[in-house]
Amino acid sequence: MAKRMMVKWMTLLMLVIVLTSCQRAKDKGREMLEASIAKAKKKGSAALQSGAEAVAGKLTTTQTFSFQACFGKRDSLHIQEIDGLLIDIPPGFYQRFLTYKADQDTLLKFIETLPTQRLSISDKSYVKTDSSEMNKHLVYIEAKFPAVRNKLDFFYKVRQGNRLAYYRCNRFPFSHLLAFDKATETVYHFSEEYRD
Repeated sequence: MAKRMMVKWMTLLMLVIVLTSCQRAKDKGREMLEASIAKAKKKGSAALQSGAEAVAGKLTTTQTFSFQACFGKRDSLHIQEIDGLLIDIPPGFYQRFLTYKADQDTLLKFIETLPTQRLSISDKSYVKTDSSEMNKHLVYIEAKFPAVRNKLDFFYKVRQGNRLAYYRCNRFPFSHLLAFDKATETVYHFSEEYRD
């Protein structure tokens, strides 16, 4: 009887071990499946993103641009145009890189009073900033649109100016980043527009 009881306990113990092992294997299998699905989604998303960027890169166009073309004739600002480039990035993003000469105070007042379509998300006034925001946009162009980069040589002088004053003002649908070189009165103006 003791032997029979021992066999029952051993059988029960083996059954518990087998069931526990099966559950662990099932859990491990589920973890591996979920990890594989997540990895596949990530790779699929990256492939879709790079494909979309490639299409956007091929459809991106540029044209010479000016302050006057963007804001109209503003005699009171006494703008002296130097150079400008409009970059049209599908599906509806427009980036403008402009250089011109203008008075800093007059220009900042003009930018902060531009009409806006959404007052609730627009800045009421300009904000002093640093070169990091401007550099972020230049690095983006270098990485995503290397062919466009060469057309922006005129604007890259902004990286050489170590005594520039930087300002930001968002007036939806435009965002403006301005760098002022007080010594030469040159303005490096990055403007971005989103259209639905």
